[in-house]
Amino acid sequence: MTSRYQSLVAVGGLVTALCGGCPGFPEDQGGDGGSGIDLGPAAITVSPARIPITGDISLSVTAGKAQGVTAVELQQGNAKYKLGSLNPDGTLTAKIDKNALSAAFNLGAAEVVLAGSTKKATVRLFLEPVFNGATAAKKDIGNPADSKEPAPVWIGISNKQILTLNYQERTVVGRFNQTLGEFVSTVANTLIGSTSPRYSGYINSVFPDNAVLPYTSTGVALTNQAILLAHYEYGAQMPTVLRTCALTQICTFIESVAAFQNVSSLTADKAGTAFAAIVKDTNKVELRSFSDPKLTAPLNIDGITAKAFPSDTLVSFGLLDSDNIADLIVLSDGTLSVFVRKQSQGFVYDTTLSKAAGAALSAGMLSNLSALSTGDVDGDGLDDIVVASGDKIGFLINQHGTGFAMGLSIIVDGTLSPVSSVALGKVNATDSKAPSDLAIASKSNKRIGVLLNAATY
Repeated sequence: MTSRYQSLVAVGGLVTALCGGCPGFPEDQGGDGGSGIDLGPAAITVSPARIPITGDISLSVTAGKAQGVTAVELQQGNAKYKLGSLNPDGTLTAKIDKNALSAAFNLGAAEVVLAGSTKKATVRLFLEPVFNGATAAKKDIGNPADSKEPAPVWIGISNKQILTLNYQERTVVGRFNQTLGEFVSTVANTLIGSTSPRYSGYINSVFPDNAVLPYTSTGVALTNQAILLAHYEYGAQMPTVLRTCALTQICTFIESVAAFQNVSSLTADKAGTAFAAIVKDTNKVELRSFSDPKLTAPLNIDGITAKAFPSDTLVSFGLLDSDNIADLIVLSDGTLSVFVRKQSQGFVYDTTLSKAAGAALSAGMLSNLSALSTGDVDGDGLDDIVVASGDKIGFLINQHGTGFAMGLSIIVDGTLSPVSSVALGKVNATDSKAPSDLAIASKSNKRIGVLLNAATY
């Protein structure tokens, strides 16, 4: 299993590679009369590049020839922590004491800086997640024993509220209607004790009980501003319809447009600038991506506007690197594929990240995956991948944008298994430091649950 503290290089490559694998450091490589390796005017390497905000870790810093400047600091805004002074060969082994960063620093990006110079490297401060195991706060969706009662097929988190999309059988056998249920705390954003969120019933139904035509939902996309719902209308010439619903206390349709023959696995980035779905059109099943919620402005995926994938493919967006542009993660036939967003090219398959995601899955012994989502589970500012398999939930932890490592795994109790949908987001309002909580839906058990992230610093 790959260690969460696996050494990573922030800038410039491995130190041994810089001198061709030779031992020690060559003298005066830069020809300016100084000692130590010359890493150029700005390069500096830090290992590991992921630093627990709780401290108690050693760092290896290589800054090369500093021309008289030796002080090395960890900086984030106005916060500074002195790591030490460079040795004559331009290196430093620094110890960050336990809780030394907790008061002044925040989770996310920081910089290791050679004071008084342009040499710096980006590192990320993270907080190891601590979930309350299988003791999730649970809520039934209708009556689990009644086959005609609603069953949650999708779950999401927005503004510390939980959203679910639920199948509910109506008058026509085999055809279903849905209720988009929004749960709110009985006392706003409060908890029972320290672990159990309290939820009241539905406050709104998107579809009326007496709908003339039954609907079958084929996907939900959640942005920071709205919900995009794809549903199938029987008898319509273009049966899949997209409806956009503003994220307000009462969910009101603001737009409805015809789309394709069928849309599934609909998803969006949080900013609402990229959308993706498995589209069935003219007897083809393909993965497509778009820049608009009407799904009319295509974005290329590996140079083409449509890429063949099975209809049961799952898709999600995540901020996987520091460019603040969402990348596309695809789960198909047990394989994770990562497509990195390139502004001029659309989405481009990333071999390194895809192989790393696959290796992390293997390390966690996860197979027959049933759910996929993304979110920042450890607060480092980059999104991680969360997957579910039966009663097991696994986290693929983003390693500074260079790969993934298998993090913790959770076994949920039988009333929430098998897991059909997962979501990462903030539910617990009483602790602003814990990055993300975990929401779970089990379609077959007609139940949702919440696992709170109890990590703090």
